[in-house]
Amino acid sequence: MSRALLFSIIIVPLVLFGAFSLLKEPQTVSTLRADSVPATYAKWQEKVQEIGPQEAYSAFKRENTSDDFGKRHLGAHIFGEVVFQEVGVDGIGACDASFEFGCYHGFFNAAVYR
Repeated sequence: MSRALLFSIIIVPLVLFGAFSLLKEPQTVSTLRADSVPATYAKWQEKVQEIGPQEAYSAFKRENTSDDFGKRHLGAHIFGEVVFQEVGVDGIGACDASFEFGCYHGFFNAAVYR
């Protein structure tokens, strides 16, 4: 399957759905501090290696469920990137709609720009 077809079938609908879901309710937006990103990446990389992507994502969701929109969404992006880097395309099943599809966003970003 070509990357363009993959993009149009999967990524475009996810982005549109995410955009419309953001319009439903106001969100508080903050982000991870830039100096914390490498540590966050390393933490979840270790967890994915240790317990696998599904269990690591369950742990990620438990730890981040009360964070505000920006932090949980960006964190989920990082998690998705980690899953792709560690497991490859077979890791897609670890992601779900939690955190405004952030895991999928990070996963597909890593896959497309690989």
